[in-house]
Amino acid sequence: MYVIKTDNKEITLKAKARYYREFKLALGVQNLKAAFFKAFDDVDIDFLAMWIKWFNEDRNFTLDAAYDVIDDKLESEDNALYNLFADCAEFLNGMGFFGKRLEVGENERTIAFFEDKMNRISMDEKMADAIDSGMTSIVNRMVEERMQAERDEA
Repeated sequence: MYVIKTDNKEITLKAKARYYREFKLALGVQNLKAAFFKAFDDVDIDFLAMWIKWFNEDRNFTLDAAYDVIDDKLESEDNALYNLFADCAEFLNGMGFFGKRLEVGENERTIAFFEDKMNRISMDEKMADAIDSGMTSIVNRMVEERMQAERDEA
């Protein structure tokens, strides 16, 4: 269970398999972990609002009410979006959605939360660099071959 407190309200989120499934279906994703990290990278408030709605123990909780919670947090707290995403990560981690459960203390929360994300970004950057380098090499080779063919024809 996870409780989000604001100046105006307190809501309770629960870990239930059906909520997880409904959330994945609502997002249209197969891999919630990947979707979560993409949402964090994009600072996707819509994802955050949907997460608050779908995991809320009040099944009548609306998406508009979820946006109100986010707005209340933004008005009352520094780094509200970061904190909500970090809390979301801890909640999902506690449910086992990140594979091996990370066991961390409050002071290590940021390190544990971002460790996998940073590894993923690093790997994505390396892949992008490798693809870019490979494409550059192919284009250079094609240009050289074309120039050689033009010289041979002349």
